Amino acid sequence: MALNFPSSPTNGQVYTDDNNISWQFDGVKWDVVKSVPYKIFSGVRAGLTSDFAVTSTVTSVSWDDIQYDVGDYYVSETPTRLIFRTTGFFRINFSALTSSSGSAYTVIVKKNGTVTLSSTVITINQYINYDEILELNAGDYIELCVSEPLSVGELLASSTYVEITRLGLSSGTAADTFSGARAKIDSSYATSAVATAISWDSAEFNQNSNAAGDTYWNVSSPTRLTVGTTSYYRIKIVILTNAYDTYTVSLVKNGATTLTSTTAGALTTVQMDEIYQLDVNDYVELEINDSGGTGGLNVGTYLEILRIGNV
Repeated sequence: MALNFPSSPTNGQVYTDDNNISWQFDGVKWDVVKSVPYKIFSGVRAGLTSDFAVTSTVTSVSWDDIQYDVGDYYVSETPTRLIFRTTGFFRINFSALTSSSGSAYTVIVKKNGTVTLSSTVITINQYINYDEILELNAGDYIELCVSEPLSVGELLASSTYVEITRLGLSSGTAADTFSGARAKIDSSYATSAVATAISWDSAEFNQNSNAAGDTYWNVSSPTRLTVGTTSYYRIKIVILTNAYDTYTVSLVKNGATTLTSTTAGALTTVQMDEIYQLDVNDYVELEINDSGGTGGLNVGTYLEILRIGNV
C-alpha cells in the first residue's frame, strides 16, 4: 500500500492511511501516532469482606473481595499478592483505614516480598493512601503489609482496598505503549522571591512522547517537559515546601501562558491534577516564587505528565 501524505502539511496535521494507522507531521517529517483507536483496559480492584486483624508480626493483607479483575492479577491460592502478567507502567493505589484499637500501625508496600516501596507509621483512626506509577515486569507482584505492636489493631474493610490500572506497555504499538514522564528534584531546592521555573534534577520515568520514542524531559532543558504529539495530557504537580515563607506556584505553557496557579504555606504539601490539550512541541514548566526569598522545596516535589488520548 502506498502512503499518500498531503503535499503541503501543516505542523501537527494528522493523516490516516488505508490500514487505519495515523501519522502526524511535526514540521519536518511524518511520525506514526497510533495503530488502533483505544487501549485495552487492564486492572483490578480488591478489598475486604471483613475487618483485617493486625498483630505485632508484619503480615500481608489477604484480599477476598474482588470487584473486578481484568488481566488475571488475583489468584485465590495466593490472596495477598497482585501479580503482573505484562511488563509495563501501572498506577498502584493502596488505601487503608485503621480502627480505634491499638497504637502505632506500620504500613508497608512491598514488591516481590523483599523490596520495600513505601513504609509509613500511622496512628489509630487514620486513613492512608499510597498512589504511585511504577514500571513493573511480568511476574512481579505487590503486597500491602501491616503490623501493630499490641496485636489488637484492625484495618477497616469499609475503606481498605487496592486498585491497579495498567497505563501502558513498556513496548508495543503506539496506542498500547505507555507515554509519560515524572521530573523530580533529588535534594532540597532553594526558591527565590522572583518567579522562576524549577530546574529538575532527574526523571523517575521518561518514555515515548510520540511514536518515534522521543522523551519529554532532557537534561539540556531541565525546566521543561515537552510533548511530541498533539494529544490530551494529565498533568500532576506535587510540591513540598520547607519551613520558610509562603509560595506562589504556577504551571506555565511555552514560557508565556499560565494554565493554573495556587498558593502554599510553609511545611505544606500541594497537589494539582488537571487535563490539558497540548500541541506538538508545546512544553510546560512549573514556576515558583516565595514571599521572603529564603524558602525552598523538599524531596518529593515533582511534575508529572501522562498522555491519555489523542485529539
